Amino acid sequence: MTIDYFVWLAQAQQADLQRPESATAHYHVLVGQGDEAKKEADELRDEWANTNLQRRLEEPTLGLWQCIQDPSIDLATLPPYTFMLQFTFRLAQPYLSKDDNAFYIIDNPIVRDKVFRLPMVRPTGWKGSLRAALWQLGCRHDGEEHLDERVRRMFGETRGDDMGQAGRLFFYPTFFTHTGLEIINPHDRTRRVGKNPILFESVPIGAKGRFTLLYVPFDRVGKDRQKTAQQVAEDLPLLAEGLQAMFTLYGFGAKTSSGFGLAQESVSDGLLTVRAEGLKPTPEPAQATQPDQAVALPRYLEAPGQLHAELRAADGSLVAEEEYRRRIEGQGKKYAKKERQLYRKAKAWWERKGKALSEADAEPESEQPAPPEASTPTWPSWPFDSFEELISQAGRVAEQLTQGGAA
Repeated sequence: MTIDYFVWLAQAQQADLQRPESATAHYHVLVGQGDEAKKEADELRDEWANTNLQRRLEEPTLGLWQCIQDPSIDLATLPPYTFMLQFTFRLAQPYLSKDDNAFYIIDNPIVRDKVFRLPMVRPTGWKGSLRAALWQLGCRHDGEEHLDERVRRMFGETRGDDMGQAGRLFFYPTFFTHTGLEIINPHDRTRRVGKNPILFESVPIGAKGRFTLLYVPFDRVGKDRQKTAQQVAEDLPLLAEGLQAMFTLYGFGAKTSSGFGLAQESVSDGLLTVRAEGLKPTPEPAQATQPDQAVALPRYLEAPGQLHAELRAADGSLVAEEEYRRRIEGQGKKYAKKERQLYRKAKAWWERKGKALSEADAEPESEQPAPPEASTPTWPSWPFDSFEELISQAGRVAEQLTQGGAA
């Protein structure tokens, strides 16, 4: 089926350079024609590269896409002391990765989602990069020489079919809506000149991605909760330090040793949520109290939700304009433009809000109120806008857990 699709694309008279699969199909048709079409194939690839040096991709509009890109997790269905980390980061250096697609217009395509065809970081990529960053920080567990229980709990370990233990960390994919191209030109060490430039598809500097991580202490279900809280208090600060190191120092993706795959220190929409009761979120800064000020009301109202006496009928509704006119003229005043505009404003307010308020007040008191809907538990959350602040917030949460936060 895939081969038939590319054959169909190649039948077009001209390649669509905005679609990688179309350019790929035409390029390989030219390559298959041998040396006589090599120059034309190279020109097509160069033209495609120039078109795609920086490109913004169309974001899917399906409702399902929003759930995939920014997942919402119901912590109430998960074990006590589960926590979730979410934030949006911005790339400080291009992100590279190696896709397993062998049929592409260049040799180094970026990893893409199979459905939406957007560049992505796989959950396994996040897990490997974070563990490598913790290894660089000296937090290691290999079951033999290095034994760090925090790393073992978070990432798990493999000891055959019976002795293995899955980790508590669950990563979600991250998607990008920008692509670019990086050119790496290896040099001859003797002549010190470039050989053949190599194209790498990338996610460019400045692109944003949404990171989501879930920590689930599933292996502690039914066990001592105080000990579970103590373990979470040990794991959370280390995890925060590891995330900062991975994003800002060691990188993620391919060629991190060359400086690729780094993000900025600042993040947006950062939130740490813990499934535990008794924890106190960071208090918001106190606002200076100001003396109560009288609410400015429109001229046609004498109180919130109540028309002025000149405009109000006995039942509280708006009087007819003719009646309002008689009342004005009865005071020895002239019914001029100013009064007409005031009545129009009062009428617009009455049709928009006043009538509904009046009908609501007139409802019989004997009616029983509808039973309240079951509310979803709201778990304590700690916002942050940088990795440094994430580390601080993680420390505060760990301190409360150590002091005995109830699950």
